[in-house]
Amino acid sequence: MTMEDNYNAWKSAFETRNIVLERMEYFLLEGCNTREVARQFCAKAGIETSPDAIEAIVRHKEAHYASHASFSFYDGVESLIPELRRSYTLGLVTGAGCQRLERTAGAAFLSNFAVIVTGDKVTRGKPDPDPYLQAAREANVAAERCIVIENAPLGIEAAHRAGMFCIAVESTLPAEYLAGADMIVRTIGDVGPLLCEEG
Repeated sequence: MTMEDNYNAWKSAFETRNIVLERMEYFLLEGCNTREVARQFCAKAGIETSPDAIEAIVRHKEAHYASHASFSFYDGVESLIPELRRSYTLGLVTGAGCQRLERTAGAAFLSNFAVIVTGDKVTRGKPDPDPYLQAAREANVAAERCIVIENAPLGIEAAHRAGMFCIAVESTLPAEYLAGADMIVRTIGDVGPLLCEEG
């Protein structure tokens, strides 16, 4: 799922607090829990980080996203997922909330996943390993047998802390930011042949 609409929604929300959000500094936090994103940028700007203040920013962000976003998948995702499903038990781990994920990704696409762990289902999000470990438990698959596909540093860190192999895709960030992964590919289309050969 593309990041540009998320960035624009956060940019609008933070402007209400006179915080200027740079694209790259947000992209580096991809996968982080929504409230934690708000808390980090408010703390960095030296403004209030009370639960009520954070919730107000999050509500603005989600409202902006709902009314302005033109949701789309990264090229190749919609064909890749059903292909992988034939050989693997698939899990989806995201910092997005459950309701927004269902509204944007759609039931048909989400039905490909045996396990879905959203940001509102865990106490500690990426880079903590908990979201990936929860997905592995729910799928009844040992962590060391899991392969994670990521596109952001926080997700790569979470995968490694969970003891999982990580393939990074340069969909949002260039390879230099993804160096912690076990393997880096240019596009999501490169993942299918790679994993089907392994599977």
